[in-house]
Amino acid sequence: MVVATPLLVVLTRTATQNLLNRRNNCRGPRKNRAEIASACIVALLPALMVATLVVLKGAFRYDPPDVPQVGTTITVATMAFMATVHGLVLAWNLGYAVPFDLVLAGSLVWAVLIVVYAANGERVHA
Repeated sequence: MVVATPLLVVLTRTATQNLLNRRNNCRGPRKNRAEIASACIVALLPALMVATLVVLKGAFRYDPPDVPQVGTTITVATMAFMATVHGLVLAWNLGYAVPFDLVLAGSLVWAVLIVVYAANGERVHA
């Protein structure tokens, strides 16, 4: 996920610029393929969030953690993290200066905290 973030930023920025350019130059309600593709790229991260939620729910149903709270906490934290990344990407697309060095550092800290939380929850219960 951390590696995919810069790629999503570039793709969504390009898609947003294409949408804005097309909207300014559009002469009617007809949408061409570039506009539809741009909208799909902007919606990529929310779709990825839904897919991640389905995978997490399936994984926790197939192999439930010893402490049920661990699965819920990891699911909520992952969705919050992905929503934050999506918000930052959209902010960057709108022209705000987003320090992606700090985003990367925050992503690594988030990953470490989630792993420590899950390992500690399983270790304490075992």
